[in-house]
Amino acid sequence: MFHTNGIHPQEHFISGSVADPERMTYYNGYMEASKTGHMPAWTYRALADAIVALHIAWTLLVFGGAVLMVAYPSYAFMEIFVLTVTLFSNLPFRLACPLTILERDLRRRIDPSYDNQNSFMATSINRIFGTHVTRRGADTVIGILFFLFYTYAVLMLIYA
Repeated sequence: MFHTNGIHPQEHFISGSVADPERMTYYNGYMEASKTGHMPAWTYRALADAIVALHIAWTLLVFGGAVLMVAYPSYAFMEIFVLTVTLFSNLPFRLACPLTILERDLRRRIDPSYDNQNSFMATSINRIFGTHVTRRGADTVIGILFFLFYTYAVLMLIYA
């Protein structure tokens, strides 16, 4: 049985993917949406990559802010604000970052088996260093760092 585009249904599947062959087609190594109104896979991939770039920028702001407080004690106000926004934005999502959840959901549109453990840091460390850091381990380290950053920022405000 052939689809209107002449591609056999078995060719719709990409390694590791369980995409519905009725909704997806396979062109030059990329899954693309068919006439059902779904966005092409490259769009989901580009959006997920943009979310990762935003996440990296925010992470640099959080961790770089601790370094900036040493040179500029007045930055402590901004660091407290950034840390508070980060913590409160995670609360409704069971302490998982909404950017991580959004990235996961976008990537699952391409590959339903994608899993980032709901932890940007654990996933990033595992990809970069080839380790197996769990979400709990990453969350523990992040929690300790947030506590230290908050404490340092408050002390900077009190004694500066």
